[in-house]
Amino acid sequence: MALFLKKPELFSRQISEIDQEQAYQEMHAQYACSVALGLEPSHIDTHHFAATIPSIKHAFIRFLNDIGLPARRVDVMTEGMKDLTVATPDIFDMAFFDEGVSLSRLKGYLLEYQAQFTHTCVEFMCHPGLADDPLLQSLSSYSDKRFEELQILTDPQFKLWLKQHKITPTNFSAL
Repeated sequence: MALFLKKPELFSRQISEIDQEQAYQEMHAQYACSVALGLEPSHIDTHHFAATIPSIKHAFIRFLNDIGLPARRVDVMTEGMKDLTVATPDIFDMAFFDEGVSLSRLKGYLLEYQAQFTHTCVEFMCHPGLADDPLLQSLSSYSDKRFEELQILTDPQFKLWLKQHKITPTNFSAL
């Protein structure tokens, strides 16, 4: 069974408290359990950016290279991802989160990337969800903005705007 530490507890732990081999084995066990339940993950990332902790990062890279699934980039926060051999988006952006959640801001971010790059895959961190999900509300302090994100990302006018600007939404299966 997985134990997800709250972010302050996770990052307050001493690096020496985290056993790299145990983290690696736990990642494999959780992945095997998911597959045994019939789930087919499209990609892997870590809870609360745990892969930025050096011992977890090394276990994470090793695990990802073993299973071959695409992964979220964490090199925006930590160096040392050069040994990762699986597909990742070209860019990871955390701006569309919390106070950054707005349609106008998202359009601005997209246009900025489009002006700077061609044929680039950008992952925007987002956590869309339903507003009245009691399980989600009991597990996460970030529940109100989830519904706002969901409304923006599924708005038919936004989808039309994306098409007009030749921006293609995708998922990790396209990597």
